[in-house]
Amino acid sequence: MMNQQSQHVRFRVETVSLESESARRLIVHFKDELLAANPKLENYSWTISAADFTLPRGTFIVVYAQIVFPDGTEHEFEAGCGAVRKIKIGEMDAKMLGFTLDDVRLTSKEQTSFVGELKRMFVAKKFRGNRIGSLIVNSLKKIAKEECGISLLLLETATYLPDAIKLYEKNGFQKIPLYGDAYVRADEAVCMKMSV
Repeated sequence: MMNQQSQHVRFRVETVSLESESARRLIVHFKDELLAANPKLENYSWTISAADFTLPRGTFIVVYAQIVFPDGTEHEFEAGCGAVRKIKIGEMDAKMLGFTLDDVRLTSKEQTSFVGELKRMFVAKKFRGNRIGSLIVNSLKKIAKEECGISLLLLETATYLPDAIKLYEKNGFQKIPLYGDAYVRADEAVCMKMSV
């Protein structure tokens, strides 16, 4: 939670490059927190392509907290981040989601035209409890729909992140059977979807 001595706080959302300093710092915190929650992730591949998170294929956003302190000084802090990208889905996943391959217009070289995935959702501990998670989810839903042409969002989270699951459910996501490589972590993976 934020310092109670702060006088005024505003949050702003900014689209940034995955290679920006803000994105890099927040992803390091994200990884550290996940590794603390589940040390088995030590060998997990954290690599994601910046091209996947560049419009119109996707985007990466950072939420900044702009705080005015009682003495009148202003400071800005990186409060959280999240990303969305178009994804390919295979035949088994298409059927699980209720689509045929014709429905998802799957080709070997392009992402499914309307299916996207939320990635790298994170809110810094000191800013939790300020609805930043919902701000990130809603900002990404808007970008996904209006700038990427996505109408179905998927995500993967984990049973050891109950607050994340509550956040997603509160913002309209519903649990679904596992998709993609979530089967590898079937004992702890939770997959969700929502229409946008």
